[in-house]
Amino acid sequence: MDDRTKLIYRVVKSYYEGGLTQLEIGNKFGLSRIKVSRLIKEAISLGLVKINIYKPKCAEIVNLAEQIEQKYSIDEVIITESQHSDEATIKYIGYEAAAYLDRILVGNEIIGLAWGNTIRSLVDALSKKNFSKMKIVQLMGGLGSTEMDINGSNLTVRAAHMLGAKEYLLASPGVLPTRDLRDVLMNEPQVSETLDLAYSADLAIVGLGSPTMTLPAVSAGIISKDDLDAVLTRGAVGDICLHFINLKGNLITSPIEDRVIAIPLQNLKKIPKVIGLAGGIQKLEVAKAALIGGHINVLITDSTLGEKLLL
Repeated sequence: MDDRTKLIYRVVKSYYEGGLTQLEIGNKFGLSRIKVSRLIKEAISLGLVKINIYKPKCAEIVNLAEQIEQKYSIDEVIITESQHSDEATIKYIGYEAAAYLDRILVGNEIIGLAWGNTIRSLVDALSKKNFSKMKIVQLMGGLGSTEMDINGSNLTVRAAHMLGAKEYLLASPGVLPTRDLRDVLMNEPQVSETLDLAYSADLAIVGLGSPTMTLPAVSAGIISKDDLDAVLTRGAVGDICLHFINLKGNLITSPIEDRVIAIPLQNLKKIPKVIGLAGGIQKLEVAKAALIGGHINVLITDSTLGEKLLL
């Protein structure tokens, strides 16, 4: 072994086994940091160092997420393993969503929050913070007292409490009986000012609803069976903030749309980061429509649904 090879060996041994920094190695052997870096690269080219990346158990999940990102040109996809039941899967999606917020939040954001079972799972999993400059704004009118645990005002208040933020509530049902009543309420300061704040949100968190009789808005009575049938005959595959969309992600014009109090889809699209939560195979069509329509740029979902999104 010649002197140069001996030096290279000592450098990489100090770096990879000894845990020294390149600056510390340079000081030890009288080399510049740039010279140390070059010797490490040379060691790799000479075969003195071999770098192996071992796939962790989550590798398949990560690869699946990356394929979905590429197919739908979405910023980020986060996937959790599907569980034995939809309820358990939704719970784990909530954990992933809370961890995602832990990663990205600075503390001075305006966050728009929808409601529903998956949003509740997120709120349940939030870590306690003290973001006094943060604002949490309700994106859509509520359900009423029959579904309080997933109602918009309840979830907005709970989320604000956990994050140490201030809540801004939308004092209205999500769907009104008539268009005229909806127009009156939209001009009320309590409603219009809250929606104005929602329009300026830095990020929004929404659920993706399936158009079935189990939809919370249907079970709560603010959307009737006739209303649901009307959007289904027009090709609805689900809703985002009570706005029903078709397979191409286009808004469906219907009598319900004229009675909704919620952030409009065109305004939701203008929010820099829209995080969609969806779990369970029954959400496949609405998740695909939301992605195709460009309504969300972050998706948090489960592995079974994720695999179907690639078909």
